[in-house]
Amino acid sequence: MKRIETLYQILEIAPGIVFIASYFFVFDQDIYWATACFMIALAVQFIICFLFKLKISKLMWVVLVVGMTAGTITIVFQMPIIIKWRPTAISWAMSAAFLTTHFFGRKNILKWLLEDYVQLSDRLWNYQTLVLGIVFLLSGTTNIVVAYSFSEPTWMFYKFISWFVWPLLSGALLGIVFWVEHRRTGGAIFEQDSNDAITQKLTSGNRHRKSIELYRSTSLRQHVAERLPAQLIFYVRTLREYELGNAQSRDYNRMSLK
Repeated sequence: MKRIETLYQILEIAPGIVFIASYFFVFDQDIYWATACFMIALAVQFIICFLFKLKISKLMWVVLVVGMTAGTITIVFQMPIIIKWRPTAISWAMSAAFLTTHFFGRKNILKWLLEDYVQLSDRLWNYQTLVLGIVFLLSGTTNIVVAYSFSEPTWMFYKFISWFVWPLLSGALLGIVFWVEHRRTGGAIFEQDSNDAITQKLTSGNRHRKSIELYRSTSLRQHVAERLPAQLIFYVRTLREYELGNAQSRDYNRMSLK
């Protein structure tokens, strides 16, 4: 399952790497050829998924549609600004989804995506949804500001470092929120009886008819990799491991008191 997770992560970033590498090292900073290579890489990404029978996440479909559309317009009409808008469009769309459900939705979108894997308090779900919404908004805005304000090679360089900067920033902010809430509640950041709740979800639903033993050992990476973008895999696994450790600690304390 570790290999599946790694393969998903590689596939998600491969088209971007091809785009930047072809621009700087193959076609002498020709954005149109680089865009063509990016579109080919997107197609190859999906071919590999079909060949290896990997489930394609919804985000990958969004990236494919937006990437192919923006790439086609860029090449046909010779408008490089269109391909530069692609990361902004995706980031703003995700920001809108997070912020809209946070302020106006009945169901928290992050909880809806991850509640089969991690059982957090509603307060923590809301905080983390707000953080992710703001980060996606800032990343999309920064991308288009750099695209309009600086040279094309500078934007390409920013595109490369943004793969590291924004995930690290969002991870740090989520960690801070997690730590603050942990301190505020004295460690009670997970829903009560979360293991029982997850067991029920896994054994009663049509999509998750697996035992809790299988879930704990192998199916976490498989289910998360199939349903979520790779950026959230580490986040989910870390929270789940902490949750299980927290539950074991509570059980140990109860035994000590007896």
